[in-house]
Amino acid sequence: MSVTPSLSWREEIPVGEAEAHEALAARLVALQRQRAQTRTLGRALHYRSFGDPVGVFEVLPGLPSWAQVGLFASPGRFDALARFSSGNGEPQPDTKPDARGLAVKLLGVPGKKLIKGLEDATTFDLVCVLNRTMPARTAAEFVGLVETVASSPLKAPRHFFGAIKLGEVVPVLRRAKDGLSKPVPSLCAVEWHTATPIRWGAAAVKYGFFPISSVAPAKPPDEDAADRLSQDLRGRLAAGPVVFELRIQPYIDEARTPIEDPRVLWEDAVSPWLPVARLTFAQQSLDDEAGRRRRDAVEGMSFDPWHAPVEFRPLGEINRARAVAYRESVIARGASAEPTGLP
Repeated sequence: MSVTPSLSWREEIPVGEAEAHEALAARLVALQRQRAQTRTLGRALHYRSFGDPVGVFEVLPGLPSWAQVGLFASPGRFDALARFSSGNGEPQPDTKPDARGLAVKLLGVPGKKLIKGLEDATTFDLVCVLNRTMPARTAAEFVGLVETVASSPLKAPRHFFGAIKLGEVVPVLRRAKDGLSKPVPSLCAVEWHTATPIRWGAAAVKYGFFPISSVAPAKPPDEDAADRLSQDLRGRLAAGPVVFELRIQPYIDEARTPIEDPRVLWEDAVSPWLPVARLTFAQQSLDDEAGRRRRDAVEGMSFDPWHAPVEFRPLGEINRARAVAYRESVIARGASAEPTGLP
């Protein structure tokens, strides 16, 4: 089943939003620096990597005309660097519930890019998490949640109730708990989603990576191992290729596929998924010399949904806040320049 996307989407940008986002970014950087007192200064979130494989991204043929935008205008192949990560700003064992992430950096992508000063970069980042929705509607609520998780029991209530309206407390907590409790048998066997929309030319979409195939590791990891997910990822990549399919889900109308409210699930029956590309990680080692060199390079990089061609601009308040937060976090930790090729 295919649908014709509506092009009538719009963003709602209130007065004073830019200043508010600068203040939120400053709070995240303060948290980032606070954590650096006990370990190396790193990412504000998604601090720990499970693995950094190299892959090939192939645009599929026969896309509908509305989806033939930018690099998706015709079939093509692009090198890709990926980072599977745990969402917390502190390293913690895989046995502990957490958000998980998959960030993919496409290389050699033509066209002008969004970030000032990086207009001529040749990268395009696709940044995903496990969940199709977010627990918070606004960036202020999200930052409040992050500060709550990172705070001592005495300070946590101040952060939480200072950011979230009283009537939203229980729903936000419930959604956050549900998001963290999603089972992850393998990083190669789960779906990865944006949760927030982006432009796709004249349309607006959400996108996701869907698992297609992988080979079970020769030696399954211990379910109670602190690095179970890392072991499984390494084992599957050592055993054979890991394949995902990139699919997009178009905006239909504001009631059912809202731009500004990432808490709302875009139902498959309302907006069916359209396959647009395939991401293949060939059989590889993450721990040989090439794997270690790549890991060092990728861990120094930044992955940002605003590392994108202008026709794929992130949409919605959460994404507008991310533009500022990612910029400040990258500056704080001195992230590497955007790559021009594989490490």
